[in-house]
Amino acid sequence: MIKVAVLGPAGRMGKALIKGISESKSLVLCAAIDKPGLKLIGQDSGLVAGIEANGVLVSDSFSSASADFDVAIDFTSASATLKNIEKCLERNVGLVIGTTGLDRENEDRLREISNSIPIVYSSNYSLGVNATMKL
Repeated sequence: MIKVAVLGPAGRMGKALIKGISESKSLVLCAAIDKPGLKLIGQDSGLVAGIEANGVLVSDSFSSASADFDVAIDFTSASATLKNIEKCLERNVGLVIGTTGLDRENEDRLREISNSIPIVYSSNYSLGVNATMKL
């Protein structure tokens, strides 16, 4: 089983990820991390995602989340993603990024860090957009 942390579980994609992970036979949700101050901090991430409770509470930082996950999936904001990249580097965990708005300097940092940890990055995971870009 691959242990996953979802970064941005309150968003539309975060909820979809939590639901998808719950249906997977090879993935298990171990952490759900969102920005401090949200009303959903401390709530069950399954209920936040509109599915049954899963026992994984939404936390507001890496330090208060489960320390045991293999990969983080980030669909947050550009500024949050920059911080999350550094946290994943510190923890030596892989990162899948679907955040838009990273500038060239941030993408350069991403490439640099990808020499140390595995990173998958696309600013748009839409099948139609990616097919168009490929053409």
